Amino acid sequence: MNAKLGAKGLLANPKTGKELPMPDIVITDPARFGMAESLISILRTIGAKRIVYVSCNPATQARDMVLLTAQSQGPNDARYALASCTPVDMFPHTSHVESVAVFDRL
Repeated sequence: MNAKLGAKGLLANPKTGKELPMPDIVITDPARFGMAESLISILRTIGAKRIVYVSCNPATQARDMVLLTAQSQGPNDARYALASCTPVDMFPHTSHVESVAVFDRL
């Protein structure tokens, strides 16, 4: 598999202001409070084929899953299906767990 990796802003290059090409895959790892609804709306508008969502708070990830998988509101509003969700115990003997969810565009 070939991949071109990079960290970029979602909509425009901050140096040139030019619109960036739309990604095939988005990887997001938000803070404990999860993603803002406005960011989820932008992700749905971008319509990447796949979203990989890494979370340190399964409760806020579950909240965001509902928004990502909700019925589309129009032609430029992609809907996603949860393909997999895997807990990762990086901190044994604690209550903390990471969760990796993969969403595919419908």
